[in-house]
Amino acid sequence: MDITDTFSVEVTFPATRIYSGGNVSIQWDPPSAEFDYFVTIDPPSDAASPFAEFASSTNEFVIGAEAFTTSTGQRVTGIYYIYVVAYSETFYSDALIEDDDHIFFPYPDTGFVNNIDLVDIKGRLGSAIISFYDSVTVIAQP
Repeated sequence: MDITDTFSVEVTFPATRIYSGGNVSIQWDPPSAEFDYFVTIDPPSDAASPFAEFASSTNEFVIGAEAFTTSTGQRVTGIYYIYVVAYSETFYSDALIEDDDHIFFPYPDTGFVNNIDLVDIKGRLGSAIISFYDSVTVIAQP
């Protein structure tokens, strides 16, 4: 399996990376054909709703306006860091992608299951590669 060390996501729309409404389009160069992908966002504050969705494409995705809002639909301004995660097999569902300060971002809550049998120590554990990020700055609604 070839894994590139330049796996990164690029915001293709809006080209200015200033978001004032609508959708955000991203693309990436897949590190290997042997991975599936999900898109996840590190928002500027906890006020924004968590966003993580599986990507049906291997190199592009459209992020809807809901990624930049609260659970009640209010826009949250600031810088949003967008990542693509390439994964194989499955995560252990209780795994966290975090550092000492906080969880970097959510991952989809469906599709990853606890598949490790702790009694007989058997099962499958996958792997993940996190892209370099790109970002958009969300501004107040005009």
